[in-house]
Amino acid sequence: MANLFNYPSRAAYVADTSRPAQQSSVSYDGSETIVDGRNVILPFTPANCEVGDMVIYDTLENKKKILKWASYYAGTFDASRYIKSNAVFVGFQGRRALFFAVANAASAAQKWACACYFRLTGLDLTVDGSFTFNTYYSSAAHNDNVVSWEAGATLASVVTTMNSLGLNASYFKAAALADGTGIGIQVDYPTTATVSNIFSLTAQSGGAADAEVEYMNQYDGNDAVFQYMNTGSVIPGRKAATTSVLRRNGNILSYGGAHYDKFYDYYKTNGSATFVAESTAAPMNKACFDALASSVVEAELALYNKYDGDYGKYIKAAMVSEETLRGVMGLWYDGEVEQTAILGQILTKDYDENVIPAFPACYYAYRFGVNTPGVTTGFEAGQWGSPTPWQIVKIIKQVGLNASNKTTLNLAIEKFNPSGTFYGNGSYFWTCAEYSANAAFYYVGNSGSLLSNIKNLTNVSRALLALVFD
Repeated sequence: MANLFNYPSRAAYVADTSRPAQQSSVSYDGSETIVDGRNVILPFTPANCEVGDMVIYDTLENKKKILKWASYYAGTFDASRYIKSNAVFVGFQGRRALFFAVANAASAAQKWACACYFRLTGLDLTVDGSFTFNTYYSSAAHNDNVVSWEAGATLASVVTTMNSLGLNASYFKAAALADGTGIGIQVDYPTTATVSNIFSLTAQSGGAADAEVEYMNQYDGNDAVFQYMNTGSVIPGRKAATTSVLRRNGNILSYGGAHYDKFYDYYKTNGSATFVAESTAAPMNKACFDALASSVVEAELALYNKYDGDYGKYIKAAMVSEETLRGVMGLWYDGEVEQTAILGQILTKDYDENVIPAFPACYYAYRFGVNTPGVTTGFEAGQWGSPTPWQIVKIIKQVGLNASNKTTLNLAIEKFNPSGTFYGNGSYFWTCAEYSANAAFYYVGNSGSLLSNIKNLTNVSRALLALVFD
């Protein structure tokens, strides 16, 4: 620190106008330390970490330091000496400091697990032909789909027929293979690991008599349905997924509130308009809850009295009990880097034989980082992870409702990356933890909830960096 000032009192500090306004300085006013100016850089210690501050690397001293977010000014930041991590402080987890990336790991939203891909080859379009295909994925099952063509048809026309049979376009898509040898099939949201139930051919005749279906998704030489795979089969020592979270009211459910203000704001008007037991997933709206005061039904009045007629207390009881989220990870709740790395390195193929990630959200979080040739900072790709449910709740607690009430975390992210804002409303972020074989946990910004949903959803992948102090 080049500019150090010592004053006998706060009045003397205030009276001194000679301190440099375009540089950082540290002053002592007789009772406390005051940091001023631009690009204030302090030692990497717990005492110097406040929400929004960025961890950086000093290449001259070969150590991490803290850049105070409010003092950051790009115009005079010494980028030749300091390497930015592009992550800001959000809180502590034991001995570790958690830093959340100021940018998404991928430019587009990602699935938690990749779709199923098939190659349909061996069609002879020079003669009449037909086949029937079946798909099975929960409520989107669509069986006995007849596809026929006359001699001289094209792959494009057969694809058009397949895509016009009434299947949900969100779950099924056919396309001509890039090599022109047949048709590619993409199926999302499988609820079975039996490949023949996800897509199969029957009643093959004419030009389809010799048609073959090849399944493209493999793991260790075996068929793998990644959207219906418990990751305990690929992560050594991993326990089975936890299928619920504990709320403060003691109820075990599939989700709970994660951001109190947003959770309250959403359910105040969007909650159930009729009485529901507290063990039900979605809370009642405020009008319904308030009306319980005059109910003659014992259970309804009892619930109202349990929270002293205070809707805020009722909603707060529906919040996640944070420490119970340790179990959601399974074997260990602070293994986001290890778990992300394992899932992020599993690759498979699509129907055009392109190599693609089996677990896209973790893949992009695993690859995210700041790589500087010749310098090891601890910010490199492979050091980051997709947040655990516990960590995402830790982060979410500091997020505003929307762009009009920005919090410190919002402002800091925006200062380091104007396009990287992270408001509570409209933000949907994956965690690295699954809920079941075909679902995983993510944060729902619309309702302020930690929720589980199917792995074919596309949500934001954003990386977290956990560091131990020197």
